[in-house]
Amino acid sequence: MDAADDRILGPRYGRLSWAILIATSVQAYDFLSTAAILPQIGDDLGRVGLLPWVLTVFPLFSAVAVLAAGPVIDNLGVRAVFRVSMITVVVASAGSALAPSVITLVATRAVSGLSSGMMMASSLSLIGLAYPARIVPKAVAFQSYAWGAMGIVAPGLAAVLTRWTSWRVVFLVAVPFGLMVMRLAWHRVPATATRQRDEPFDVRGLVLVGTATVLTLMAVQRLDRISLPLSVAAFALGSWYWIHSGSRHHAVVQRRHVAALPFAALAATMALGFGSALSVDAYLPLYVRGGRGASVSVAAFTVVFLGTGWAIAAYGVGRWMDRFGATRVIVAGSVVVTGSLPVGAFLVFTGSSLWMLYALMTILGFGVGFLTTAGRSLVQRISDAAEIGRANSSNQFVRMLGLSCGTALAGGVLLFVVNHRHGSVAEVQDLLSGDHHVTSAGLAEAVSVGYGWAFVLASMLGAVGLLFAVVLHRTLNVGSAEASTG
Repeated sequence: MDAADDRILGPRYGRLSWAILIATSVQAYDFLSTAAILPQIGDDLGRVGLLPWVLTVFPLFSAVAVLAAGPVIDNLGVRAVFRVSMITVVVASAGSALAPSVITLVATRAVSGLSSGMMMASSLSLIGLAYPARIVPKAVAFQSYAWGAMGIVAPGLAAVLTRWTSWRVVFLVAVPFGLMVMRLAWHRVPATATRQRDEPFDVRGLVLVGTATVLTLMAVQRLDRISLPLSVAAFALGSWYWIHSGSRHHAVVQRRHVAALPFAALAATMALGFGSALSVDAYLPLYVRGGRGASVSVAAFTVVFLGTGWAIAAYGVGRWMDRFGATRVIVAGSVVVTGSLPVGAFLVFTGSSLWMLYALMTILGFGVGFLTTAGRSLVQRISDAAEIGRANSSNQFVRMLGLSCGTALAGGVLLFVVNHRHGSVAEVQDLLSGDHHVTSAGLAEAVSVGYGWAFVLASMLGAVGLLFAVVLHRTLNVGSAEASTG
């Protein structure tokens, strides 16, 4: 085969590669930009109490869509899901920009979450199906540039657009790029289904898993007396699904993709490592503003540091996987994440320079970039082509669940500490919505201590993730053979 055919951006794969990169960038931008414009949305539409749902509903519906898309990809083909996801992105983004009320905006953000989940599942499956195995790691690394770059670009671009135009323009940005993806890839996505038989869709399984996920997130976020019954209900539904999946070969989440090695170790490593790192990054602006008294603009700028490290790591991780193998890169990423988090706790508890914390968050971003890129590449390598949709969707679902639970749990810990030391969390909620401008000394101290304990929690989660990374490496017994095959 000509060398040009082996290049990600060569004549054979160039248009498809750019389509996947742009589609992933739209998905990342859609997720990362919304938090920066919540205060402006509240000022324009009112109903400030509903603003958290504008953020929460997106990852929730995205997780459900990821699960639902897997079986559809296996049975109908990746082209159908990819096309529907891009059409939905354009429609939902336009709908968000035109939303007349917060309730309408929440509904359109739910649709955006569905499109994001379908896009996530279809783009990863597309990489495994459209590219030859030898360049799949490079294709995954190329796709990962999007999340790292958008971690830097999206919040700042949203802030600039909101300052000079309107928050509605922030949502409209996705429309032309979604149309561009359709133009690039409409006829280049493989149409053939990986399974040649029709299977009934597992509606009951999807409802059970989706409801259990919602209850779990509510339980870890509240951390009050309601958490226990919520956790019990989530566990009961999860157990019901486990029994259900054992008797159905078409279950929406196959047991072997989440509970059998090596998939179980990979999913746990990704969920714990990714969730622990991004849980502390999510509340860094709150700490900088409420704990250190910085301005709103300075606090909003803090989200670029982890994204910078992520982008740099994604750029070089393909070469590292070629040389050392995916599992060694995953272990290295877990070591970086696990080693950085206790240092972060120390910096916060001691009130060290914010620039030291920013540097640490950049290093933490390196670990996230290693983990996500190498983990996605490994899923492609160990999955059967006939189940690549389900395998990718299950892994992505567990990773998103880890992110959602980690962020909710870290926020719950932070608010618990603030309530215990300060007596109320109302001022913190005002900070989150952009309404509070003056921070008292008592609140600043409580926010700082709470954020420090969020780092402690993340450190423990990261350490468990590292153990699973080691188990993954030993299970696959990789050595020089993996380094040569990628």
